[in-house]
Amino acid sequence: MFRYFATIIGCLFTSFALAQTICIQIKDKHTQLPVAAATLACQATMFKTTTDSNGVACLNKKSVKSTTYIKHIGYASLPIPSPTKDTLLWLTPLETTLEQVVVTGMAGNTRLKKTPFAIATVSQKQLWKTTGNNIIELLSKSIPGLSIVTTGPNISKPIIRGLGYNRVLTLLDGMRQEGQQWGDEHGIEIDQYGITKAEVIKGPASLRYGSDAIAGVVNLLPQTSINNSDSLLHGDALTEYQTNHGLMGLSFGCNQKHKRFFWQFRNSFKMAGNYQNAIDGRVYNTAFREWNMGALIGMQLPKSKHTFHVTTFNDIQEIPDGSRDSATRAFTYQVKENDKDTITKRPIVPQDRLFGYHITPIHQLIQHTRVYYKSNIQIGKAELNILAGIQQNRRREYTHPTRPQQAGLDIQLTTYNYDFAYQRSLKKKWQIGTGINGMYQRNQNVQGTDFPIPNYRLLDIGGYAIIKKEWTNLTITGGMRYDYRKINWPPLFTQTDAQGFTQQVAPSVIGSEQVFSQFNQSFSGISGSIGLAWTIQPQLTLKTNLAKGYRSPNINEIGANGLDPGAHIYYLGNTSFKPEYNWQYDIGLYYNTPQYDASIELFSNRINQYIFLQKLFDSNGQPLMLAGNNFTYQYQQGKAHIYGAEISFLWHPTTLPKWSLQQSMSYTMGLNKHQSTLQQYGKAAKYLPLIPPFQSTHSLRYSTLATYRKWQDSYAELSIEQVANQQNIYAVDNTETPTKGYVLVHWQIGTTYLINNKKQSIRLSVGMQNVWNTAYQSHLSRLKYFEYFQTGNNNPSGIYNMGTNCFIKTVFVW
Repeated sequence: MFRYFATIIGCLFTSFALAQTICIQIKDKHTQLPVAAATLACQATMFKTTTDSNGVACLNKKSVKSTTYIKHIGYASLPIPSPTKDTLLWLTPLETTLEQVVVTGMAGNTRLKKTPFAIATVSQKQLWKTTGNNIIELLSKSIPGLSIVTTGPNISKPIIRGLGYNRVLTLLDGMRQEGQQWGDEHGIEIDQYGITKAEVIKGPASLRYGSDAIAGVVNLLPQTSINNSDSLLHGDALTEYQTNHGLMGLSFGCNQKHKRFFWQFRNSFKMAGNYQNAIDGRVYNTAFREWNMGALIGMQLPKSKHTFHVTTFNDIQEIPDGSRDSATRAFTYQVKENDKDTITKRPIVPQDRLFGYHITPIHQLIQHTRVYYKSNIQIGKAELNILAGIQQNRRREYTHPTRPQQAGLDIQLTTYNYDFAYQRSLKKKWQIGTGINGMYQRNQNVQGTDFPIPNYRLLDIGGYAIIKKEWTNLTITGGMRYDYRKINWPPLFTQTDAQGFTQQVAPSVIGSEQVFSQFNQSFSGISGSIGLAWTIQPQLTLKTNLAKGYRSPNINEIGANGLDPGAHIYYLGNTSFKPEYNWQYDIGLYYNTPQYDASIELFSNRINQYIFLQKLFDSNGQPLMLAGNNFTYQYQQGKAHIYGAEISFLWHPTTLPKWSLQQSMSYTMGLNKHQSTLQQYGKAAKYLPLIPPFQSTHSLRYSTLATYRKWQDSYAELSIEQVANQQNIYAVDNTETPTKGYVLVHWQIGTTYLINNKKQSIRLSVGMQNVWNTAYQSHLSRLKYFEYFQTGNNNPSGIYNMGTNCFIKTVFVW
């Protein structure tokens, strides 16, 4: 009798419990797949739970009497008012959501919402869907405020809010990239196909990196963690083809994990011929060929992770000079040396040389090798991160047509990097971080005939301390850093041989000429920042930051005295230069809902001892030409004020879930505040050089939400890129000239095909850039100034950017 009574009571209790329990399933709005590990939290009752592998979470009705929020990294937060029954809910993926975790700039991994300064991220998914010739070009298409200085298709340098070169620090996996970045035609020696995520800091708010990060940081993150649940071989294979210059790209990567150990390998190759546009036709000497390899081995222990990395970068890059026939404007090529080379009598490039993938004798050979070790060690509530590595950059520029095997520029830069970071969480959500990092460099002129910079040695060391305090809706972060840098070089002597080529010789050689005098100087500076991130409402976040930055002059700015043959510029530095200092104030407002993702970022940057280039002229008012037909530029130092704004808006209406509209705008104004320069040159010196014009992009996207059989994530996108006229230029002695605005139209479509029960997939993207073959010149393109003959104000001058370019990209993942 008691057994039956207990059974009845148990059934009644179970029925009552089930009546009080509701189950919610969460799925991705685009892929229709379950979202595991999503958090359901009700602040009023302090209840929190997460979804299982099927995207399901069951909860008691009493625990969610008020609004419950569903959150997951990579998705918009979704509120559900007092759920009362089983239901299916959809999370909208947001590639720019503030819920992402970033590793750049702070003492440790930090939610993007909690960082006080402006930082943008680009995922591997975005990189796979976008096409470009190098990784910096890809990022510039996704991040407002990030522009590029280019020298043809494959050479791009990042410009953040009007500042570039050694003011922007580029990192690979947290290790600073050192590859003679002072040069105009020196790109970033990193494999674009091996990057899984990029993080870009805008402004000098990062205390972790010191000098050379006064404008910001670009951290390129390769895959370093293997999350496979099995011990099978996994990987991906990428192919890409572009029609304009016949670019062919191939990349193969594989990885495997076995218990505590894992390894990874990647091999990439790309090549392209001369690109073309509606004004110039085929642009001579813009072909390139690039081959890269990378590998890592690692070990994951319960409280530590250790990885050892090796990468190699090899690029053969042609060097355009823009010489043309004065009558037809057909491209010509150099066949003689120095004084015997007459621009007006150069032969016209034959048509067959404009096609194909052949690399001409006038080209660069860039080789960059990197070996480094990283470890992460958990010590109680503390964490220790160690990075130690060595990298070597060998850059050869072959510019002698009569002796093709003789390099004009041949420099080798060896850098030893180190970085030790310690962070600890304290009571009441306090967190401290401290560290020391720096480098030692040795630069050598090897076997070249041109010596633009000396054989220098550089020692750099810096220490920092960062403290962070978190409340429920407020995070305050601040810190300071001290940097010390010492640069020295011995005298350098040269002598001209019987064939007229210059060689480096010992000081004791009779008839030798001294190019560089002995130099020994140190620079030091203090930088700091303080900022806050305030979550005003769950959908509204305010960030503001005040930062003081510091940058010591780079080697070219203080030591240059020679021709960089690839840039066709004779540089003159100034050994009396002082470090740059700046004060930058940022404020940003970010709004995120299931329908809207909007932000506005304002900044003001005042720089003391600002260093910039100015073209030199002779007593007759003609451009000063040294070492043949090469313009002469000298570095100047003054004051500057740069301010502007970036606005972005993403609308994904719930009433039209398959459609989304994205818009972004960036505006930068750079003013020269050096009084003596303004008094001497007047309005021509009012603005700073290399300031990008106002730019906006508008993209309309249609995505299929449902999976049709094995097809998913299908989309079609139309985008319009608008660039305004740039009249605000540094016009002293025509250092810069105005640039006309332009409008470009692009489209692309893509899809993903699932294979073998979704464990394998093929991603496909097809599109067209510059649909109407618009003839345009980017204001930050150096090829804009490659012109020897002025044929009238209404005629074209300089080289134009790429015309219509169709592309197809596939990624096979297994």
